[in-house]
Amino acid sequence: MTRFITMFKHLLLEMSRKPKNYAQEKREELLNRLKAELPQLSDRSITKMLSRIAHYQYGRRIKLSIDETILLNFLKKYKYNPHTVYRWFLLEYAPEDVQVLLEEGRISLKDASKESRIRRTERRMELGVKIIDEIRQIVGDM
Repeated sequence: MTRFITMFKHLLLEMSRKPKNYAQEKREELLNRLKAELPQLSDRSITKMLSRIAHYQYGRRIKLSIDETILLNFLKKYKYNPHTVYRWFLLEYAPEDVQVLLEEGRISLKDASKESRIRRTERRMELGVKIIDEIRQIVGDM
């Protein structure tokens, strides 16, 4: 009997797992719905609006514009969490290798966000070092 329960639990766990590219699929599905109802919005503007809505949702005292309010009501209508949707849209700007790892299911959405943030910080630091080196060369030439 316990073996059956264990097998049943394992089967339920397998069925409840999300597909490997779940975030991308949900993002595309939501984007298609949005384009049908709000065709004037671009991907970039949607991402910016989702950022403001996600912050608003977590208690930050900001006023939402009319478009942002419409988008928030749209998300509520289809029972989407604005912060989760915002993270789905941020993945579009993640490095290619992070996107591939996410599609393969080797990292989670949370880990992909962390890795993307780390890479962005590293790039900025490298750029800062290059600028400082160029300044030193210019000042040294004088």
